[in-house]
Amino acid sequence: MLYYLTLIWNPESADQTAFAAQKKLALLNEKQPMWQIALDTKGMAVFYYTLGENIMYDIHRLPNEKGVIIGKLFRRSYINENSAEHMPETVVFDHALTNRVIHSSGNTLIDETWGSYIAFLRNPENNKSYVIRSPSGDPPCQYATIGEITTYFVRLEDYENINNTRLTINNHFISGHMIYRSTARRETGLEQISTLLPGERHCIIKNRTESDFPWNPIEISQKNAIKDLESAVYLSRHTLRSCIHAWSSCFDGIAVSLSGGLDSSIILACLRDSPNNPKIISRNYYMNNSPNADERKYARLAAEKSMSHLLEIEVNDNDNDETEDTTIRSLIPIGWPLPKIEISAEDDDLFKNGYDAEFYGHGGDELFARLTGLPSSVDAAWKFGIGKKSMSAILNDCAIRSLSAYFLARIAYAYGVKKKPWHMSHFIRKNNNPLISEEIFNLFKNDESHWHPLYQQTNTIPPVKYEHTFILSHGLSGSHSGISLNHPITGLSPLKSQPLLELCMQIPIELHQHRGVDRYIARASFENDIPREIYSRKSKTFGTNAVTNSLINKMEYVRETLLSGYLINNGFLNRSAVENALSKTVTPTQAETLPICDLVATELWTRNFI
Repeated sequence: MLYYLTLIWNPESADQTAFAAQKKLALLNEKQPMWQIALDTKGMAVFYYTLGENIMYDIHRLPNEKGVIIGKLFRRSYINENSAEHMPETVVFDHALTNRVIHSSGNTLIDETWGSYIAFLRNPENNKSYVIRSPSGDPPCQYATIGEITTYFVRLEDYENINNTRLTINNHFISGHMIYRSTARRETGLEQISTLLPGERHCIIKNRTESDFPWNPIEISQKNAIKDLESAVYLSRHTLRSCIHAWSSCFDGIAVSLSGGLDSSIILACLRDSPNNPKIISRNYYMNNSPNADERKYARLAAEKSMSHLLEIEVNDNDNDETEDTTIRSLIPIGWPLPKIEISAEDDDLFKNGYDAEFYGHGGDELFARLTGLPSSVDAAWKFGIGKKSMSAILNDCAIRSLSAYFLARIAYAYGVKKKPWHMSHFIRKNNNPLISEEIFNLFKNDESHWHPLYQQTNTIPPVKYEHTFILSHGLSGSHSGISLNHPITGLSPLKSQPLLELCMQIPIELHQHRGVDRYIARASFENDIPREIYSRKSKTFGTNAVTNSLINKMEYVRETLLSGYLINNGFLNRSAVENALSKTVTPTQAETLPICDLVATELWTRNFI
């Protein structure tokens, strides 16, 4: 993993320049001597260091000290049907490309390249600085001010090393985090620190920072919409293959986390003819005593079809799990209970045998519009009214959702014909966690500042497509906890690639759910590459009882922790509901387990800052 820390200040201010020099000296000599300098010029200094193997992130130093781009970039031209025949071209920031990037205020990066990067750009002609986070959301980017200097970073500890100001809990963030764990928020759990969102750009002029979104999912979904089914299938196939081939070119050996579901099976199929011919192995995790967490029969079929060796790894599901009761000092609350061993022996063995990455199928449900909140027939009614096309879409929705045509027609009429607007708050209609106070829930529901800034206003585009872009903006860029995680192999979700995100946004919902089949485009694109059983599979696993068992074993500790803590004392929780739900005579169900564990994680996290 590569970590960075950037300081940006007004180069015309002698006081800010002197203060920045002090911070740079502390960073290099006193706090963390492993830091290396990527750029040190008027108004901007970029430092970085690597922890363990660094495969994912290159350091692109722009000519004439015009900035630094940290990350992996590919050219747009690589997205074509012939990607298996050649390696992706290296992006070289010569004078011509650099000038296009600077003069476009960074737009050229989004228009001509894609990948995972954070860009720190500097225009010496007008003393403007720009910071752009890639639309994929990787790497993470937090920011804060120290005096009049703006600093950008990944880890909380790096910020604290150059700023000893006491950090305070952001109660507004906490209330939203407990109710809806949106990942696309500028806020973090600490009032002093914010997040630069995927596709967002900061323009810093002297002491003023302006923000905008040169990569806007709502606009993309309406630009060059792909209305032809055959074109959607064709483009999806070669875009998926190109993205996976590009990422695979970075590694010598790749392990695929093979659940046996549609998404991971497609990834494995695409790796068969990667141009760099990496070593491929598959891993499936299962639990013998939990039928809903054993997908080995599907994983075996996918591995056999792609001629990949499959490792089947049994996960223990017992009552005597060893966990830490404390949490980590981080930007946001992270899970409880925490496992004591974060790096598995299997990862170490894979690394020693030449496997340096693991590919996951995360994000496929969101990308390919699996079971959106509103049925796809809403958009058909929004575009065509109630007629032949919308009635056909309603029948398709009946097949997907097992709901009556009358019920679906009423929804299509309300949102499609009458143009009732879809809103982010539709995700949270009622308080599903009775432990959270009703007052806190009502404040959250009516407070649009909890949501991504692009979605704080009512939509004016087809409601289900609007919802789709909302889910993609919220669901694919995970919040970074701000801590070090030095795993021996790189984890990567290649489906979270900018060209694929854009393509799925441009495909109308009715095509994604064509013929009453969820994720129809993805299925049709790889119908001949994956086993028929997986192509037609609709089931999903539900997890195990491991966390529930752990919670039951620690119930007295959980009860004491919540009843005597920050959340109760500051009105976030309903005391009587907590007492009833966590009494010795009550056994929580699996559905109740994770919400309770999330509250414990949040409570323990607050103790680091009070």
